[in-house]
Amino acid sequence: MDGEDAAFEAAVKILAPRASSEADLRQKLRRKGHSDADVQGAVERLTRAGYLDDQRVALETILHHSRKGHGPRRVDDKLRALGVAAEAIERAWQEATADYGIDPRQILRDQLLRRLPDLVSSCDEATLGRVYNALLRAGFDEADVRSELDPHMPDLEAASDAAAADEVTTDPPGS
Repeated sequence: MDGEDAAFEAAVKILAPRASSEADLRQKLRRKGHSDADVQGAVERLTRAGYLDDQRVALETILHHSRKGHGPRRVDDKLRALGVAAEAIERAWQEATADYGIDPRQILRDQLLRRLPDLVSSCDEATLGRVYNALLRAGFDEADVRSELDPHMPDLEAASDAAAADEVTTDPPGS
């Protein structure tokens, strides 16, 4: 078996349990000691055969993380870490929205209701601040989180300040 065939076989074994992005597959094959030329040949064969498709990987990742209640920022970060191109990510989001009904804003609302089932003005500011930070960590946009929480809290600024001691992962609102 020549080098390209060996790289192809290794790639098939990598792809058997789950799809992988092209960049991620290339990196894994290189770590296994395959030459750049052999990796290139294997990648071209897999792409022609339809086994390597970054947009499909992006779509599957979006669907998976959306079911888990993660926001678009977290999903995009994951896809960029896998080496998926921005164009493929954007097309996958369009497909997820149009064909699968994925609505990041609705996922945010669902997560908010899960975390605060009784959204009433009697919620203490520290609790709202913790929920605010949890939603940011889940990958939702700060402006979207603020707009969803604002009607339920007259002073979201105070809530984010109250939660500052609760492992703030981003700059507090208004900074």
